[in-house]
Amino acid sequence: MMILDWGAAKKSVQNYFMVNDIDLIVSDDEAFLKILDQFVILFTPLAGAILMCVIHKLISKEKGLKYLESLKPMKKDEHMFYIKSKIEGLL
Repeated sequence: MMILDWGAAKKSVQNYFMVNDIDLIVSDDEAFLKILDQFVILFTPLAGAILMCVIHKLISKEKGLKYLESLKPMKKDEHMFYIKSKIEGLL
């Protein structure tokens, strides 16, 4: 059994974020995202990162939809629908 000291984990995340001048953290771990939110550290779930990559033309819409589809077993339907509709609505 592993016991995690969340106080130490929170401090570690905050320090790493500040020292390394990180702009955004990508994660789907809800517990981790709550820690980031407490420290007002910018984050996005993975589906949001896929959307940003399509918007900034780092990947094609088709590839973005393919990557999004691969997340389907792990994401809520309403989240998938929202991101998919955003990608499909891009010119």
